[in-house]
Amino acid sequence: MTIVKSIMLNSELVVRLPQSLDILENQEFYVLEKAGIIRLIPRSVNLYKDAEQGAYYQGDAFA
Repeated sequence: MTIVKSIMLNSELVVRLPQSLDILENQEFYVLEKAGIIRLIPRSVNLYKDAEQGAYYQGDAFA
């Protein structure tokens, strides 16, 4: 598994996998939780980074 991007979102590690590894057609973002559970975030949910706070939020563009 190749991770092409990883970010922290609300203290969770969010990884973006290459589209070819998508296991569901409209899923691209995966959250690796502390318990080892992988939670899927729909590709339509975009994230952006607040440059001042260094935090990621849902928004119009993926940082």
